[in-house]
Amino acid sequence: MAECFFCDQQNGRVPPIGGAIYADDLVYVSHMFDPSEPTYLGYLAVQTRRHVHHWADLSEAEASAIGILISGLSRALKACLAVDHT
Repeated sequence: MAECFFCDQQNGRVPPIGGAIYADDLVYVSHMFDPSEPTYLGYLAVQTRRHVHHWADLSEAEASAIGILISGLSRALKACLAVDHT
């Protein structure tokens, strides 16, 4: 498999900016940062722990965990940071 930034981040080869926000057996959340792009407050990366190439490759458990997590993170960003959209 070619290098994968997200897999490298989860395995400690590329430390995430600010550390992991949330992690369990199925999903991993970190701040998203690209020094060549503008930085936005609350810009997050939600990833599966297992490397997948397409959404269609997700297991039912992974898809459910991602959906629940994105919903909860979106509510938290709106409540804490008053973001316009998530």
